Amino acid sequence: MVWDVRQGREWQLIRPRVVQTEPALLVVGHDVVPLPSAVVAAYFERVTALTLPLRPDLSGCGGADGTLYELEVVGDLSSGWRFQWWSDWPQQWRSLVVLAEEMHATFSAAAGPTAEPGAAPDTGRT
Repeated sequence: MVWDVRQGREWQLIRPRVVQTEPALLVVGHDVVPLPSAVVAAYFERVTALTLPLRPDLSGCGGADGTLYELEVVGDLSSGWRFQWWSDWPQQWRSLVVLAEEMHATFSAAAGPTAEPGAAPDTGRT
């Protein structure tokens, strides 16, 4: 799932339309998710207020199955940072991972039932 938080006159939550994930992410178009600007701005403030060690996971752990997660913040003039972790995240990034999970849950709820890839479209039938 890809989420994009943008600041213009108001803060907006954007859900890019993912067309392909392999071999590279391909998005075409986007939808604006109905989430109040103040809620989106508050998440941005919480993420940017975190203090985290930059040390990546060096535990030697590996695996064949799992999910890769990423949280990237980009500012003006190409400034930014990106944290990436696998299913078993580095313990030192726990506060970031917990916040990312909270954001994903809030964003998914605001976007509705078709937010997850592979979800059946809502036809209005029961």
